[in-house]
Amino acid sequence: MREPMQMVVGEGISTVFGRSIYLELNAPLQLLAMALAMRAEINDLESGEIEKMTRMNDYMRAWESWRAKALRQLQPEQRR
Repeated sequence: MREPMQMVVGEGISTVFGRSIYLELNAPLQLLAMALAMRAEINDLESGEIEKMTRMNDYMRAWESWRAKALRQLQPEQRR
């Protein structure tokens, strides 16, 4: 493969879109964290912390903003 690929899944399009946006934003931070972790111990998340983070991934407010921005960029005849 020429370029790295990603697959994102979620309960709906707003979740998938939000996760894909933040996946790209977080990738450089992950690389930096991995480089720093070579000098420190990493503690895994506990199950309660994972559940809390999963519930927080509601992108509906951000989705409305992203959707409105995309619709503004469309030609008038493409909008619905």
